[in-house]
Amino acid sequence: MLIRIMYPDRGQDMVKPFLLSQLIDKNLIRKFKRSSGWVDVRCDPIRGQSKRLYLGHERRAREQ
Repeated sequence: MLIRIMYPDRGQDMVKPFLLSQLIDKNLIRKFKRSSGWVDVRCDPIRGQSKRLYLGHERRAREQ
């Protein structure tokens, strides 16, 4: 099984699933294709990526 990916220059390629995480972690791809359509790694939720630092506005209640 191969996964279609899109590079930042919009070029496309097919990679094995184990390479997908590495490419995402290194910011080497812009999108990858799921059965439901293209996933933009910059803004769409991606399984297993919760370790990434969130740089947006803090919405959770602060403990006092």
